[in-house]
Amino acid sequence: MGGSEAEKLANVKSRTWFYEFALPDGSCTSTNVAAEVRPIHISRRDKLVQIIHEHVENPQDLTAIDIESPEGSL
Repeated sequence: MGGSEAEKLANVKSRTWFYEFALPDGSCTSTNVAAEVRPIHISRRDKLVQIIHEHVENPQDLTAIDIESPEGSL
């Protein structure tokens, strides 16, 4: 993915995401998921963060790619 970090961040902010997540500048992605579903998303995120902290050495030095398959289908 080319472009400056500011361009990349602007690109991420211009989209609507399935999950709401924090961005490097302190803002969050936008989502159109219903408010009553957000607690499920938050619990999934928190569990993932817990697993990363328990099993991944120096995670801040790594990159992850989201291939966008929220329902598990291809």
